[in-house]
Amino acid sequence: DDDDDDDDTAKVPGFGGRKRQPSASGVGQGDGPPLAAGAAGQPGQEKGTPPAVVANQQFVPVTDDFYEPVKEFYGLKEGTPREQLFARTAAAKSVMFITKPVKEIMDADPGSKLKIVHSGVQAFERNSKNRSVCEYRIHHEGMQTIVPHLSDGRRKVLLTGSDFCAAIKHALKSNQHQIDARQFSAPLQARLSSMEQGCFVALLDTAADRLSDKLMLTMWKNTAASCHSLVGK
Repeated sequence: DDDDDDDDTAKVPGFGGRKRQPSASGVGQGDGPPLAAGAAGQPGQEKGTPPAVVANQQFVPVTDDFYEPVKEFYGLKEGTPREQLFARTAAAKSVMFITKPVKEIMDADPGSKLKIVHSGVQAFERNSKNRSVCEYRIHHEGMQTIVPHLSDGRRKVLLTGSDFCAAIKHALKSNQHQIDARQFSAPLQARLSSMEQGCFVALLDTAADRLSDKLMLTMWKNTAASCHSLVGK
């Protein structure tokens, strides 16, 4: 098995915060010990178990060590709002994309009196079995915030209706892990063959102008002969 076999199914780890119910904006103040917030708890923690206590960890902007390899691999355009990408630590498993209003609130609190419980959508996640030149894959939850910043011809691939249906059928069959690329059209086979191993975004090629109207999937290119969906059914 030469692929990264995780899918993006509700694996959003919580961020350290104070013991208080978070507001709708995902920020709050309080006097309790820092706790992780989020349905899935910490990486590796089973669902339904209480979130683990987290040491004092700051919700911090991503570093060059994260951003530069990601920018190069995915072809992120100039003007990509890097300042809206945050993580709990410099080597975090997950990287979140936060909105400008939340970023402005954080900037207005230089003394860090405001404790971030959770905010944003999960934009990137570290590969559990890294067989790609890029350590992080695009997470399905936040791909609509990332796709507008992807350069054409890199990790953004347009699929015909029949090719997209083949990918969807695979995502619905939990017992069929890999897609044999030979079931795709010849142009898509050639496109996949030319790509490096790793994550890419597959978009249904339609006349829709708005990104919100386009259907898309996060997928993983394994070898020249196979790929698979990163979206669990």
